[in-house]
Amino acid sequence: MSEKAACGGEYDHLLPHDPNDHALRERWQFYETPVRNRPDHRLAVAIDCEMGSASDGESELIRLTVIDYFLGKTLIDTLVYPDIAMQHFNTRWSGVTRSQMEKARRQRTCLFGTAAARAAIFQYVGRGTFVVGHGMSHDLLSLRWRHNRIIDSFLMESNIRKAAQREVGGGGSNKRETEGSAPPQKTGQANDGKIARKRHPDGKSLKALALKNLGRSIQVAKGHDSLEDAVAARDLVDFYIRGLCAPSGS
Repeated sequence: MSEKAACGGEYDHLLPHDPNDHALRERWQFYETPVRNRPDHRLAVAIDCEMGSASDGESELIRLTVIDYFLGKTLIDTLVYPDIAMQHFNTRWSGVTRSQMEKARRQRTCLFGTAAARAAIFQYVGRGTFVVGHGMSHDLLSLRWRHNRIIDSFLMESNIRKAAQREVGGGGSNKRETEGSAPPQKTGQANDGKIARKRHPDGKSLKALALKNLGRSIQVAKGHDSLEDAVAARDLVDFYIRGLCAPSGS
């Protein structure tokens, strides 16, 4: 096992409990994208995952969506039957119920475990594929996956705001915006407080940015839709790229 986590953290961050526990080490093993190229590998994809709360309180992958960034074609959109017993499926935010998961298991219409989810992804994603998403550290963690070509709409928005703040010397409207924004919220929080959905302070949630930049209301139904979220993340990245490439003064 590498001593660095997918997010660049140290060994202790990769293994949140006893590093001498073999079962725990196996569960928190991270895997890099395989070197071998396949004919179906895409230049870029957008990904979104939904997570529930496992019996040990950790976040566990329960749904995976992958779309072709340029074509908009859905490549994968499936439930993922967990490798471990679950406390609950975080239904209020994930949109996934236990009965839906058990039905998918019986009918074998889901993927079984994170290894199968990674294998499905690797059919379309190679070392050269750009992977787009929002708050991608959550998705990579749930997949136990390391990939070097990540485009994160949350980080793009954060960098744009930092650049704007530097231009005004750290004051002005950006400061007032931050002071007037809502405090951080842990959406989809489990009873033990360990699950947190991808909601961020200062209006940087996927929902807030889609409304602000795309004029699109998402996540209005009960529970999130990972397909809707993957499309929104793709369209946000496209929005930012077009803005950066636009002629000055246009």
